[in-house]
Amino acid sequence: MKSHDVIFVIGPTGSGKTFIINHAVKKHDAYPVLVGKILREKYKTQEFQGKGCPEHLVEEACNLMIAGVQDGINKDKGLIIVDGMPRHPRQCDMIFREFFSNDGLFTKNCEPNFLYLNCDNNIRSTRLTERDSKNVNDKELSDARFLKDIEDLKSVIFDLTINKKVAHKIHIVEAKNNEKEFDDYYKMILFNDSHNDFSTPIVPDIKKLTFHERQTQTV
Repeated sequence: MKSHDVIFVIGPTGSGKTFIINHAVKKHDAYPVLVGKILREKYKTQEFQGKGCPEHLVEEACNLMIAGVQDGINKDKGLIIVDGMPRHPRQCDMIFREFFSNDGLFTKNCEPNFLYLNCDNNIRSTRLTERDSKNVNDKELSDARFLKDIEDLKSVIFDLTINKKVAHKIHIVEAKNNEKEFDDYYKMILFNDSHNDFSTPIVPDIKKLTFHERQTQTV
């Protein structure tokens, strides 16, 4: 059995990633890997070009994620939760290499999963207005990312779902700031509970980035 669960929390800006991660840290003693926060503190808003992770920051984001996961391992954390990655196809490639290949850096001791936070655009808009009302730079970036995030995530979700080693590890929760939904999801990971609602992988409609549970076919 692998000793570290790694959850990559994916979703557009305003979907509730920070809320879920804060809850995981508080209740489950998760180790947070906050790549986006580190980059936003380091660079000015214009550096992001209205994206969560522009092309010229992809490699740096990957290196930060690897360092963060390794730090969580060194601290012997059972749960490591990565905020907002992958956001770019090259980040998917890095995750495939380091978590799923035979000689990957984390393949032997980490069990990766991907959690997509599905969220209505009206709810996202309300959250972002409240969150960024006092910070002009944050508001400028979140406004630019509001629709671009969804477009960027289409290619990411596509890359994840066509990889046979990864597709069954992608799950979805409705992002209603519901701690119980995450707790149930994490329980499924810990105990491999096949009867849990979250145990069924998702199949995305790439064009609309909507999700439907995979239907089990009987022969």
